[in-house]
Amino acid sequence: MNRNQILVYVRRILLVSGLAFLLIQTGIGHHESGESKKISTGKSFKAETVVAASPSASAAPGFDSERVWGGQDDWEPAIAADPSSNYVYQMTTRYSGPSPCNGCPFPVIIFRSSSDNGATWGADKFLINSKKKQNDPMIEVATNGVIYAMWLDEYNPGVKFLKSSNRGVSWSTPVTFSGKSKKPTWSDRPVLAISRNGTDVYCAFNASNSYIASSHNSGTSFGANVKTNNDTR
Repeated sequence: MNRNQILVYVRRILLVSGLAFLLIQTGIGHHESGESKKISTGKSFKAETVVAASPSASAAPGFDSERVWGGQDDWEPAIAADPSSNYVYQMTTRYSGPSPCNGCPFPVIIFRSSSDNGATWGADKFLINSKKKQNDPMIEVATNGVIYAMWLDEYNPGVKFLKSSNRGVSWSTPVTFSGKSKKPTWSDRPVLAISRNGTDVYCAFNASNSYIASSHNSGTSFGANVKTNNDTR
């Protein structure tokens, strides 16, 4: 075949492949059993995969083998280590599992802790009950052991901040940075940073524009939201 014939042949193969992929994604394709293929939500492949809690050796020298958290539909993990103890903390967005309260929607934020540098872990805990969908966890730990956390409680009120002084057993009342009586009125995607001793806390988020709120009393109170970008789009 000459070059043009080869190009035509390749295009035909790509066209057929693309149509097959489209049929599968739209559920037109069928399993061998004759049942329609489930359309993925884009959130979970749990129904189509097997999660095995079997260790897999790490390819990186000095690293422990990987371990599955719990076989749930978990996304967006965050981790922080206490610089003054053997405690390690993890948070994740969970789309499956038991509901934290009657009628609470998924996803929810899950928290767990380890007192032995991550060798073993305590039970999963809901960070806070909410009637809103939760996403985007962030976590930091100060040198005095205080845990600082942020997450998204839907877009309105949006980003929330809280802290724990007893290794995650209990948490402070959540602080919000947006809502009906505030500017901006909604917020999305938090980013959290603290000074080593936890005195200075910086909570960044976006609401079309970029904002940051800061605290200089360990998160007890925050100043006004400061818009950090100069464009008008």
